[in-house]
Amino acid sequence: MKKSILFLFTIWSGVNFIYSQNVEVDEANSFNMQDSINPVLTKVEPGPEHVYVIFTSQEYDPKYEDRIKEGVMRIRTDSWNGVLISYVVRSRSKDYEFDFSHWDLDIEFLKKIRSVDSTDKMNIVWRPKEFLLDIKPIDLDKEGPSMKKEEAFALRDKLVGKIIWLIDRRDITRDSLKLIQAETKIPEVF
Repeated sequence: MKKSILFLFTIWSGVNFIYSQNVEVDEANSFNMQDSINPVLTKVEPGPEHVYVIFTSQEYDPKYEDRIKEGVMRIRTDSWNGVLISYVVRSRSKDYEFDFSHWDLDIEFLKKIRSVDSTDKMNIVWRPKEFLLDIKPIDLDKEGPSMKKEEAFALRDKLVGKIIWLIDRRDITRDSLKLIQAETKIPEVF
């Protein structure tokens, strides 16, 4: 009987030791069991239920900020805690502006200051160019110039909370295209 108890205790101790070593290794690699099952850090893949928006962006230049009066302006901001790419849909003549945001933030840094949100780390994927045949994207190059202010904001409001994939025609190659996961929000007014 004593040998059985000693045997079970030895097995239990060994399993406990192995588990504790795995947890320490995982923490050293910035990865733990909670992360492995946390949907926040799961990369989203493009699906048929998602919204696709296509356009040709213009690069933002801070020296000539007011140069882009109509269309989509791409602004990339790199900082010590991650990357933000904003695509600003703008019409100065019709007095509207809203944006799509792609976040790729440092998750380990965020965990230290706040809870992690599902949009803190968004996906960028490449697909064959034929992917365009399988989707019906909203084409801002075609629809944007004719949209009135109310229509532009109605489009933005319709897309809030949805998984959005942006396709910038500048990122389409001969045989592939880049899909950029993004979000849009209704700005808070103070």
